[in-house]
Amino acid sequence: LGLLVQTSSPTTKSIAATLAATYVLNLLAPSLASTFALVPERTIPFCVWNVFTAGYYEQYLASAVVNVLGTLYLGRCLEPIWGAEELVRFVVLVNLAVGCAAFVTMYLLYVATYSQFYIFAKFSGFHGVLVALTVAVRQQLPLDRVPLPNPLYAVLKIRNKDVPGLYCAGAAALCVFSGAEHHHIGLYLFVLYGAFFGWAYLRYFQPLRRRDANGNEIVQIGDDRREMSFAAQFPEFL
Repeated sequence: LGLLVQTSSPTTKSIAATLAATYVLNLLAPSLASTFALVPERTIPFCVWNVFTAGYYEQYLASAVVNVLGTLYLGRCLEPIWGAEELVRFVVLVNLAVGCAAFVTMYLLYVATYSQFYIFAKFSGFHGVLVALTVAVRQQLPLDRVPLPNPLYAVLKIRNKDVPGLYCAGAAALCVFSGAEHHHIGLYLFVLYGAFFGWAYLRYFQPLRRRDANGNEIVQIGDDRREMSFAAQFPEFL
């Protein structure tokens, strides 16, 4: 943790500190979760902002630890390549898209089933943005190994290209084996939509500055390489 903090930029530290601060805030005033976490029944018309704030609001210790450490590591990888402005833009846009999509999904599930379970669910966390950041690191540094602590580093040879799939699979398993509790359904929706919107932004919308054959700087929108096709995002055996 100390090394991650020391080697991270102020921008990355600020994002991680925000997540840690919201977890502490939730401990001190748990009732605030009804305002800042995503509760579909309250989103319209009372708390429309929660589609945005839910992504930064941490309710559970395990979630906060994973998201803070993940943000420090992934931000340290991406910010030297992208710059602070692009990192913040990516985080903000993906977080908003994930929150809106999760809200619409839960509301449609309520309409389809008439189960109030879906509109009174209360969930939050940085999972959507975090998995989107793993997609971005997969794009930039696919073959680098994830720096796990010893002895895991010697045993598990996990590369950045493997992380998004493992994250999605882990979230799905947690949702199933927990009995599909509402906050785990929310976590899975955040992860699923985060992976998709992260990929979509990188594939079609991210401005990329490059130099042509004459040395002139040009701006390309999106990454059209085969490695960033939709099919290429799935494990090779699929």
